[in-house]
Amino acid sequence: MYWLRKSGEYLITLLIIISINFLACRLLPGDPFYYLSLNSEMGYSDVLITEEVHDKLMEYYGLDLPLHQQFFRFLYNLAHGDLGSSIYHNMPVSNLIMGALPWTLLLMGTAFLIATFVGIFIGASSAWRRDSFLDKFALNFMLILNRIPSFIIAIFMLIFLAAKLNLFPLGGARTPYASFSSTFSYVYDIVWHLILPAITLIIAELCHPFLLTRNTMVSVIKKDYIWAAKTRGLKDSLVKYRYALRNSLIPVVTARFMRLGHLIGGSIFIEMVFAYPGLGKLMYDSLTVHDYPVLDGIFLILAVSVVGANFIADQLIHYLDKRVGIYEL
Repeated sequence: MYWLRKSGEYLITLLIIISINFLACRLLPGDPFYYLSLNSEMGYSDVLITEEVHDKLMEYYGLDLPLHQQFFRFLYNLAHGDLGSSIYHNMPVSNLIMGALPWTLLLMGTAFLIATFVGIFIGASSAWRRDSFLDKFALNFMLILNRIPSFIIAIFMLIFLAAKLNLFPLGGARTPYASFSSTFSYVYDIVWHLILPAITLIIAELCHPFLLTRNTMVSVIKKDYIWAAKTRGLKDSLVKYRYALRNSLIPVVTARFMRLGHLIGGSIFIEMVFAYPGLGKLMYDSLTVHDYPVLDGIFLILAVSVVGANFIADQLIHYLDKRVGIYEL
């Protein structure tokens, strides 16, 4: 009964998000064919978009219909697994997304995991030695780091580590037109291109788990059971990680998974700076030309990801604290 109610809440939330995203795209000024006609007038395209052609294209893609009819058509096609066809790229939206999604998952997954574990470890160490030089230095450093926008960090990395020192490639996810002698060399090339954008995203995200862990653990170590564990003669490392840190992780885990939406927003700027071919760059390119089907597909993937992340957070919270009645009404 509990999971039936919970599933209904997730479905309603997902439907609301999809509806808002659908309306937001179509409330933008102009339409996709306006930009195609603008490109033809400026000589950027060989296709001439006249007013007659514009009206026929609007009718072909169903953009001349009332907004509610467009929405119901979108839901109908979505129920049949059809995300539509890109207006600008003239190819199925699913193909575009499947081409960009693995790169975004690789970048975000790497940055999310490393930033979370490193931030939790530093935050726990800082809280355990609160008011020490290490704690004050780490806290001030993280607060300063948190004030720097991610795209500033990305530009700094690109200019000095890639352009000046030539330690990393200037952009992309792999070397174009390169042939690799082995699988290892191919993977090495991907990792080599991943390092700068991943480090940038890690730096931008590191403050969040650090502050959450430190602030939560500072309050936890004042509890009576921590004092009792110390008086029993248990090792500091055991009290620190098994008692204090474990009981501090519940709000950290919840907030980290809810942070995924912000992480996606930050990855858009980073993918643009490093020309990384992920969903963020595809979203930006589609937004500039008002490619509604592609935007709808990307927003759907993001909505499912965020809702799914909350589901995983529920599972992890139950694992960390059995008192949380996940499987009860």
